[in-house]
Amino acid sequence: MSIPDGTRQGLETGQVADFHFIHLDTVKPLPKEPLPSDAGKGDRMYKVAGKPRPMLVLSAVGDQYYRVLKLTTSDKPGFKRLGYLLDGKNATFTDGSVFFYPRKLVDGTRKKIDPLTLADIVKLVGFREIGCKP
Repeated sequence: MSIPDGTRQGLETGQVADFHFIHLDTVKPLPKEPLPSDAGKGDRMYKVAGKPRPMLVLSAVGDQYYRVLKLTTSDKPGFKRLGYLLDGKNATFTDGSVFFYPRKLVDGTRKKIDPLTLADIVKLVGFREIGCKP
């Protein structure tokens, strides 16, 4: 998976963006040689499966990370319906999973939701404050 440099822009709370969702169960080490020229001593390269998935930015964490809520159009048991956030045609759902993702994994932005909708989502999902599960 390669990530274009042009998409590493700053995101705001309430913005829906695509992040490369990493499947950590697929991690495979690559041969130790050759390493990129900017690799440090002890660095190792890995291959990890992943593809862009929509996430709702709950907050920035420092300069390099975001606290995000994973979104989907699939309705599964235990998921909560959030309305039509992604495309206006298909309902949007979440299982309430919050992730801390680095800015480097941003693949592009979709739209920003209004503050009242964001507040409703936070209340529905059950956060005491943005990005924190009770």
